[in-house]
Amino acid sequence: MFIIDSTILKEINNAAISMQVKRIYEPFLLPGIKKLPVEEKPDFYGAPDSEIQISSYIELTSLKEVIKEIMPGVSTVRKNDQLNFRLINQYQSQSFENNPLVIVDGVPVDDIDKVLNINSREIERIEVLTTRYFISDIVLDGILHFISKKGNLGLIDLERWVYRLQYDLPQHFDSFMSPDYSVDTIKFNRIPDFRNTLYWNPDMHTDKTGKASVEFYTSDEAAEYLITIEGTTTDGRTGFASSTLNVRK
Repeated sequence: MFIIDSTILKEINNAAISMQVKRIYEPFLLPGIKKLPVEEKPDFYGAPDSEIQISSYIELTSLKEVIKEIMPGVSTVRKNDQLNFRLINQYQSQSFENNPLVIVDGVPVDDIDKVLNINSREIERIEVLTTRYFISDIVLDGILHFISKKGNLGLIDLERWVYRLQYDLPQHFDSFMSPDYSVDTIKFNRIPDFRNTLYWNPDMHTDKTGKASVEFYTSDEAAEYLITIEGTTTDGRTGFASSTLNVRK
């Protein structure tokens, strides 16, 4: 169970308000800010092992029928009154012992009954990963991704936390959007900058002495920012360090 630390409620509320203000002013951003290209990218797990295009088959009224009739290697099991999916490991030709990760339009869903009650007419395709997938110390026995035609998270009643903050799931590396205040038109504009993340670089390399430097501009949000650095040596050893950065008005 996730319990919010009541001693930092003020900071959490300020961060939420800052994100909402940032979203309001985003349409007015001037040139000088690097924007991500608008293009379809593969999901974090890469290419699926199989993909079911619903329109390629006869119309079925529910996902229960879709799973049963046109998705070999995918089944449902009920244990302790809890319904779950099971996938067959394509390399071992036997079912995984644990449940797969189930995603609807990029959002993990635990209530499988809700997923199976989705009208199949609303689904565009289903991507299936029938191999074991690793995320840090988490081991997933396959992945089932249900992708709707609209992609607006409107197919099922999701938990409230899904709508609280907008976030990106793990994706392939892309440029981090950051304002360049060396440009006068950006430096002297009247649009406030309420970024909560000041700098992010997943592909930084040190020199021969093990040193590296970065430059970035702070936002208008006066606060204490957490600096986190994670790295890997050429021989596979990992390292971690953290510090703080205080931005004052």
